[in-house]
Amino acid sequence: MWSRLRNPQTWRTFRRHVGEIVSLVCVWHVFAENVAELTVCVGPSMLPTLHTQGDMVLVEHVSQRLRPLELGDVVIARSPLDPRQYICKRVLGVAGDLVCVDPTQPDSRMVSVPPGHVWLQGDNMHNSTDSRTYGPVPLGLVKGRVVYRVWPLAHVGPIGRNVQRVDLPLSGTPAAAAVLRTAALAK
Repeated sequence: MWSRLRNPQTWRTFRRHVGEIVSLVCVWHVFAENVAELTVCVGPSMLPTLHTQGDMVLVEHVSQRLRPLELGDVVIARSPLDPRQYICKRVLGVAGDLVCVDPTQPDSRMVSVPPGHVWLQGDNMHNSTDSRTYGPVPLGLVKGRVVYRVWPLAHVGPIGRNVQRVDLPLSGTPAAAAVLRTAALAK
């Protein structure tokens, strides 16, 4: 065995294989950071769109550079509360929108989404920590757009923009004075 380790051909072969592995890891990393990646979304905040036990989804990073995020897009973003964690939420407001913080309350306050920010909310309003807690999220924290569920196999398919835009007339309550109110719809 020791004689094989002293052989220069063995070391050349070893270095070549290590170089190939390092190259593949680098290509995979660049692809995952700039093109697309698979990630698992766990937790109740996106029910019924995504399941609590964890759905594996395809997150793409290219279209966000080509066109702005739109109302209803599901995105992965770095958590404004804990930058070590990622969150999966739906875009319910883009720059310039006036968003009702809690549409279930008649006297809910309104928030204007500033330029360079989005309003993110979980589809499960009653069990989600989202922009209602931490406010509008800078676009720089958004990692990518969730486009497809790949696991579980029984629910494979595209992730849609299940959102209804509601323009309310100006009258009476602060919530009714909204230029825009959005509500996620169950599938």
